[in-house]
Amino acid sequence: DVPKGKHTYRFYTKDATILARFYHKPVPQKRDWKPIELPVTNEQVYLVGKDTAYAYYMIDKDQRMTFEVTGPTQLKVMSRLNYDADMVAKQSYTLVVKHNGTKEEQLSYSTSKSKKYVFTNNENVTPSIAQKTLISVPEGSHKYTVYITGTLAKTAGLRFFESEK
Repeated sequence: DVPKGKHTYRFYTKDATILARFYHKPVPQKRDWKPIELPVTNEQVYLVGKDTAYAYYMIDKDQRMTFEVTGPTQLKVMSRLNYDADMVAKQSYTLVVKHNGTKEEQLSYSTSKSKKYVFTNNENVTPSIAQKTLISVPEGSHKYTVYITGTLAKTAGLRFFESEK
């Protein structure tokens, strides 16, 4: 048994000394997520798979979505590019997250067309494979602005979740 804390052990062989360091790190608990309904006027589209359907907010490239969240909590943002007929192969994009109008985080992703999902009410585009972004929200009320840039795609889909407390 290894007691809690950091420990260094030495293992010996005939030819060499092997150093190993072990420490106990708690395994994060699986979170339950609930979708966030945003008070925005963006069009909602429905992404449909074999046995599932999900609502996504449609945004134009560089269009900003702003919303407020009360922490402490975790946010999960699912983002998908929308491929039009001219787009092929992998596509890159940057998800920009602004916190209270100042602190900006830019996360770059590469994605490709989804083979599992289609939009029911927008047949002119094909969704990409979803990319997940996790955001830690500190205590208090916070304003977040999210947008997508740096891509050939004209539109994207966003879905927001909050960790159940």
